[in-house]
Amino acid sequence: MDKRLERYDENIRSLERELASLKVWVSIGSLIGPGIVVALILRGLGIR
Repeated sequence: MDKRLERYDENIRSLERELASLKVWVSIGSLIGPGIVVALILRGLGIR
């Protein structure tokens, strides 16, 4: 019973770690995404 609880706890911790890294990537993406779009638009205007 204790082993099962320990395994469950480990699974929750690994899930939390994955969620945390996902949040980090999402925040990075939300920062970089618009920058890339703006850069592409500016480059497109510059070429034309």
